[in-house]
Amino acid sequence: MQMTLKTSQYAGVSSKNVTLAVVEIWYDPYPSLTIIKEASVFVESFFTIPDEEMELKLHLQSAWLLRPNLN
Repeated sequence: MQMTLKTSQYAGVSSKNVTLAVVEIWYDPYPSLTIIKEASVFVESFFTIPDEEMELKLHLQSAWLLRPNLN
């Protein structure tokens, strides 16, 4: 004989309110002289203090940039 329990289990179920983002894909061949207006202040601040080790590896960085645009 088999018994069936008619209840619903909600363990581990959660509800989340997720805001969707529009994603932009940019080609920026010169990371130290960015063409992205919105990123120019950040890039300028990043390169203010010289870092020789980072600059030696800069050519290995991809020119493609995936930039989330949160609304």
